Amino acid sequence: SKPVLMGLTFPLPPKPDQVVMAKALTDARTKAADLREKARTERAKAWTDFETAVYATEDATEAVT
Repeated sequence: SKPVLMGLTFPLPPKPDQVVMAKALTDARTKAADLREKARTERAKAWTDFETAVYATEDATEAVT
């Protein structure tokens, strides 16, 4: 039942292990944030490159006609 489950206790890992796990989590979050920022930058660059290619093609087509 829920009250029984809520009454369960679990031991924590030793303090040095907790510190290692906390650092690993912090490092992983930092890396994830860096990767999200890199992806955002790359998407913006890809969109700019795409628009440049499209408009350059349109301009070249208009120049020929």
